[in-house]
Amino acid sequence: KNDWRKLYRFKKRFAEYTWSNIDITAWPVSALSAESYLDGAIEYVSNYALRNTAEVENGPGRLDAIGAILNQVHIEHAGKDVSEATPLTAPVSYPYIWNASSLECVQTNCLASDPISRNVGEVLGVFGYANINDNKNISDDLELIGMTLGLNDLFKGTPKVDNLYELERTLTKASSPKWPSTFPELDAALVDQGYELYNTNCAGCHTNTSDGIDPSELTEPNSIGRQFTKVNKMNYDLVGTDEAFAVDYGMRKEDSGILGAVIASQAPDSVDPETGIPFGESFPETFNALVLLGADVGAVLNKHQSSVGFIAKAGIKYPYMFITDAVAALKVDYAAGNVDRADIQPTAYRAKPLEGIAFTGPFLHNGSVRTLKDLLNTPEDRATSFLVGTTEYDVSGAGYKDEGHFLLDTSIRGNGKEGHIYGTQLSGGDKNALLEYLKSI
Repeated sequence: KNDWRKLYRFKKRFAEYTWSNIDITAWPVSALSAESYLDGAIEYVSNYALRNTAEVENGPGRLDAIGAILNQVHIEHAGKDVSEATPLTAPVSYPYIWNASSLECVQTNCLASDPISRNVGEVLGVFGYANINDNKNISDDLELIGMTLGLNDLFKGTPKVDNLYELERTLTKASSPKWPSTFPELDAALVDQGYELYNTNCAGCHTNTSDGIDPSELTEPNSIGRQFTKVNKMNYDLVGTDEAFAVDYGMRKEDSGILGAVIASQAPDSVDPETGIPFGESFPETFNALVLLGADVGAVLNKHQSSVGFIAKAGIKYPYMFITDAVAALKVDYAAGNVDRADIQPTAYRAKPLEGIAFTGPFLHNGSVRTLKDLLNTPEDRATSFLVGTTEYDVSGAGYKDEGHFLLDTSIRGNGKEGHIYGTQLSGGDKNALLEYLKSI
């Protein structure tokens, strides 16, 4: 901002945006208000950094998204002081994006069943906003969120849900990467041997979708008859991997506030396991932060899908339906058919299908194991540290080379390489065969 040339270019881009995009939600962002908006943005980003102090560095290919989302929603959006935020302790590797809409759940901890809920939650945790502070009106934050209608402001939010839906529709075209012809050819006999080993040692957790999906690998039909590829949920202490993500975020509690009232209204007869009191009688003052986040996302989505704009969109897409049926059909589209909210298991990690797994390293939920070959070693025989940041592929190990600018130290809690000992007991020959198969799928 202290460079007048940069400030001029910034204002010019604002003017171009204002005249080429008629968007009421962008008001008062315009060339006339560019400088004041920039001041607000700088303050917001500064406070965002203060709220989300990282005790464990992310490094390339990882992000402590859940920790930041919880701080944004339960601290910033709830109107609390930045000093009440919790430091970030558990980076997670970016998940693959192919086949996401066909899976039973789409996050490391299966917090969201459907892609649109997952994406709205992510927006709320980055630079989006939804009012869950029932002590003030959202119009008090006009410069922050850029809009107000002066009506019922609770759960009015900034996520552009329709845009997120279009992005997810585009992602349905993504397919898993295949072993390139430029790499050494895979040994067909080893691949066949590895296939049998996979089905014996791995398929009990990681559904094998590379050979097609049979009925046993699908969920039971939901309330509208849709089925999805099974995603097993494994509690962190059972799989034995680093506990930070599951414990620090899965067990985190926050003030219930208005979100508690939402949950109580949706499930009044559910019983608080700690007190035995039904939610409708007395909702706890503090509650699991992830469950509260899910209630927030659901309320923001419901607010959007009850709007005049969404109803009109439904009528245009389904012109031969009654409007109530059209709205219901569009809601199903937005949720990719995953319309039944499953019970959350806050301290579980998902064991997803492994198509394209050879190109998603480093491995485990926190990226603490460099290659698939290393993953088949016992935890004590895995590297205690390695470099991350290169795109050079390790053909032999199936992962990325020990190169780059970031040193991942697995002795740090949150970076632990322990656990997931499945397959580590195999003979050397069987490990080679299983690795060859994993490269092929």
